[in-house]
Amino acid sequence: MSRDLKSTVILIVSFVLTFLAVLYLLAAVYNPVRIIISSFLILLIFIILTFYQKSKKAKIEITQEIELPSGVELEELKCPYCGASIDPNRIQIIDGVPTVRCKYCGRSFQIVEEPKW
Repeated sequence: MSRDLKSTVILIVSFVLTFLAVLYLLAAVYNPVRIIISSFLILLIFIILTFYQKSKKAKIEITQEIELPSGVELEELKCPYCGASIDPNRIQIIDGVPTVRCKYCGRSFQIVEEPKW
């Protein structure tokens, strides 16, 4: 089921349950047991809308691409602790700083570009 269709169905079911809860609440004048049914329907609506709201949150993924001018050669990235080669695909941006974890020694370090002069 697509996300839009699922959202529409959930909202329609919630609207119908709200309508029924109000009807049972108004009919409680004639039979007080209907207050319990109305309370149950309101609780059910609250639970449905809470789960709907939690499932609606989307994960935001930011991709950063760097274009290098021609003639630039990349140096091999090595772990400063054990000297093992590091796969550039394992680099993550954490708090705006490029960070990588060595798969051999398990230590994390920040990638710092030092000036060439």
